[in-house]
Amino acid sequence: MLEVKKQEIRKTGVLEYYAPQGQGLKGVGGLENVKTWVESRKIWFEQDLEPEMRPRAILLEGFPGCGKTFIARAIAQEWCMPQINFEISRLQSKFVGESESNTFQALRAIEASAPNILFMDEIEKAFSGTGSDTSGVILWVQGCPFRCPGCQNPDFLEFRINQVVTVDYVWQVFQQLPDLAGISFSGGEPFAQAVALAELANLVQSIGKTVVCWTGYRLEQLQSGHVRGADRLLQHVDLLIDGLFIQQQLSDNMLRGSHNQELHFLSGRITEADLKNIPRQEWIINDTLLTYTGFPIQGEAVEQQLL
Repeated sequence: MLEVKKQEIRKTGVLEYYAPQGQGLKGVGGLENVKTWVESRKIWFEQDLEPEMRPRAILLEGFPGCGKTFIARAIAQEWCMPQINFEISRLQSKFVGESESNTFQALRAIEASAPNILFMDEIEKAFSGTGSDTSGVILWVQGCPFRCPGCQNPDFLEFRINQVVTVDYVWQVFQQLPDLAGISFSGGEPFAQAVALAELANLVQSIGKTVVCWTGYRLEQLQSGHVRGADRLLQHVDLLIDGLFIQQQLSDNMLRGSHNQELHFLSGRITEADLKNIPRQEWIINDTLLTYTGFPIQGEAVEQQLL
């Protein structure tokens, strides 16, 4: 059974399995505080009555080559737990523009092999694009007049009060992140709140940043004058991705979920050449829940309860 698990883990292409064999912390010089902390918590891995007492995560930060991987393996050996290495850099280069179902399978393989020590190497690469000037922040809006089957963000469909924030507040937060290249609007349907978003987009562009917007409307509909405030928002959108999500036309196209959706470069400030190495998904992990958002994963659920 153990050998089968190893093979399943390695087949993902981004995971490596290591058995808990070695000297543990005896092979680590110094770091007495770390050793004391690890040793004092070993007992929680030797019982099943209170699994919530087991440590959830440890952040090892340091220069390349300083021994982070070595220390992580020593901790796994000390706790007599197999270690699974999750290569974040391999994940990005492998899955951009490909089916994200393989990513989900990697996470399922980690779950299936529990309990284990998961070592996420170069984790910072999960939060930054490979380009130096393409990072941005996404603003999710509540409420959508469309009900596309298979929508990746069903919680944002209903028109209801979720979290009320002002344009001034969002603008203040955005200004505190000077390294961002711009802002993206998603949801929900951004053009259902076009008036407020037009004001925000104008502010963002006024300091040389870019605006990207997804919408279920077609560009022609937005230009018809029948959608309140659409003309004002369009004046301040650099890249528009338009069209309903159609589940039967599932696509791996850049920034699009289905083949019917199109890219419109409205200002020239963003071009197709800029759209390289953009991750298609976001994973949020806490103590009990794994949540996925982004572009569809074919044939799989996108929210799973962790063991």
